[in-house]
Amino acid sequence: MDTTIGIHHAIFARNETLDLNRLALFVQVVQSGSFAEASRRMGMPPTTLSRQVAQLEDSLQARLLQRTTRKLTLTDAGRMLFDQCAAQIEVLRSAAQALAGHNQAAVGGLGICLLPVSSLQDGLRSGALVQVLPAVASSVGNLYVVYPSRRHVPRAVTAFVEMAVQRLAALLGATPERAAPAACADR
Repeated sequence: MDTTIGIHHAIFARNETLDLNRLALFVQVVQSGSFAEASRRMGMPPTTLSRQVAQLEDSLQARLLQRTTRKLTLTDAGRMLFDQCAAQIEVLRSAAQALAGHNQAAVGGLGICLLPVSSLQDGLRSGALVQVLPAVASSVGNLYVVYPSRRHVPRAVTAFVEMAVQRLAALLGATPERAAPAACADR
């Protein structure tokens, strides 16, 4: 049986969702060359890692790795899956890191950001972020002005924030909810 057809059939015939976390662990094991090295890199017990890869194999109904006490070898199905998925897993990791970086920039940096509210919940709850232009949020997302503190804010920063809020509001046909200085939160 062709392994490509076998894997495709195994997942979709049962209407299952492929667990991307398990797939990422599989890729890490292959890249590391062993369960022991992958477990060190991932900070995860080798038994847990082995169990997750075994569950991936079960869900795919295909053996991906040939395990012996001394050696780890990819099967044909494992090689095909690794070749097809390793780059995509890296793209997903990069996307997650980029989102985390944007979130950190919003909370730790200065400026205005337009990011998904779900990625900023901690900053909103703590008061490090305050939403501005809520009418814009419903159409394009949420917009925040971020700077360290409203105490001792240089006039240039206040003027920039006021101008940015007014111009963005005019551009987007929205009305600012509050004046720019009130949009800042003490840290």
